[in-house]
Amino acid sequence: MTLTPAALKSLPIKIAILAGILASHLVPSVIIGFGFVIPGSCIEGATPQTLGYIACLIGFIPTFTFGVITAWQFGRAGAAAAPATPIAVKA
Repeated sequence: MTLTPAALKSLPIKIAILAGILASHLVPSVIIGFGFVIPGSCIEGATPQTLGYIACLIGFIPTFTFGVITAWQFGRAGAAAAPATPIAVKA
């Protein structure tokens, strides 16, 4: 399937793009945090710091989603307000 502007307007494609970008942040964060940083450190186990790290990762999801949706909405509004012809700039 080719990603044309018409295809990008469909909701399943947008959800797939959103999930891919979200996973590209969360998966490495979980692997690095729980695989390398937390084991053997002073915050190993179910400590308030570990729970705070989990809460931070979970809190990233709605914040990121809201930001991307807002950017998509402003992108559409900005594209509609853009001039049809390029503006000539004199140096």
